[in-house]
Amino acid sequence: MAQQLLEVRNLTIKFGGLVAVNDVSFGVDAGMIKALIGPNGAGKTTIFNIVSGVYKPTLGQVFFKGVSIEKLPQHKIASLGLSRTFQNVQLFGNMTVLENVMVGCHAKFKSGMIGAVFRLPSMLSEERKIREMAAARLEAVGLEDSASLPAGSLPFGKQKALEIARALASEPDFLLLDEPAAGLNSAETVEIGKIIADLKKRGITILLVEHDMGLVMNISDEVVVLDYGKKIAEGTPREIQNNQAVIAAYLGEDIEQMV
Repeated sequence: MAQQLLEVRNLTIKFGGLVAVNDVSFGVDAGMIKALIGPNGAGKTTIFNIVSGVYKPTLGQVFFKGVSIEKLPQHKIASLGLSRTFQNVQLFGNMTVLENVMVGCHAKFKSGMIGAVFRLPSMLSEERKIREMAAARLEAVGLEDSASLPAGSLPFGKQKALEIARALASEPDFLLLDEPAAGLNSAETVEIGKIIADLKKRGITILLVEHDMGLVMNISDEVVVLDYGKKIAEGTPREIQNNQAVIAAYLGEDIEQMV
């Protein structure tokens, strides 16, 4: 039986009088790709923000590797092996592609300010290791040939891939991907799908928020569907495609035709 890495239990969060997430529960087993889908405003990114420590829930718990994390600060959650991307690309456009990933490795530095100022041997050794680590993360997303380019010069699809590489810099074993295909054309979406599938092969567990149903149904092992903050369905892609509550939530669209 697969180990459950993440468990969301009876999660509820209120903003004033608005219940953004209402008693949602699900789990993510190690080694799987699980998707959170639903119409705009369904609560998908809000759940991501709770899991990653940006928001604290009103009710409910979040367990990661058996540890209750819903009250932990973001850096503590990250140190347990959980990393995330965001809907909007957040890169340093004037820095190189490699340097952007190195920024994500900042927690690996241990030499401190004195070592950085005086270029002590320990600092130089760590910087060399971090460059090597960052280069490996770029290779994982197919950007090794773009390492020296300014990040802002990359096409949007490759910027999305770079953000994934930077999320990998902390060596997570669980990755939250928030709409990785948003704004991409069909060819770029196929490429980002290949990157995500390859991360799974590398042993990284993934929770995905995405509106592109073709991508979701092609790469996900399981899917959770939210509507108005509540979970209305959970199952395999095939089960979700045939679920009448899901079809109704998408305004009658045939999910089969969205693949």
